[in-house]
Amino acid sequence: MRFPQSSQIRVAALALLAVPAGIIVILLVAAYSSATGSPVASSIYLGALALVISGMVANLLLLHRLRCAECGQRVAGQKTFTDPPYAEPIFGLIGSNSVLLRALLFAKFQCMHCGQRYEL
Repeated sequence: MRFPQSSQIRVAALALLAVPAGIIVILLVAAYSSATGSPVASSIYLGALALVISGMVANLLLLHRLRCAECGQRVAGQKTFTDPPYAEPIFGLIGSNSVLLRALLFAKFQCMHCGQRYEL
């Protein structure tokens, strides 16, 4: 079955990847600026911080809107800390992160709650 909001789930998956990438850049810039004292590092640091914050906000806004057409639950939202019944682990991730990563890498994913398979 084709997922009706395919572009939104791709944006949410990219936003998910923007957060750790921004954190890595922040750590690298902090190490570089402490070693050299470069004034350019502060602008790169602020840019990476903006990337992290915007990625988190985009994720929160999009993940609440993406719902399964079959069961009506959030496709990438967990209610509890337990593993959902139809979660498919990938690279050690399970739950909402694995749904978004599968959507980004394979253009296919499965609802964690009812098991409905989708293609993008």
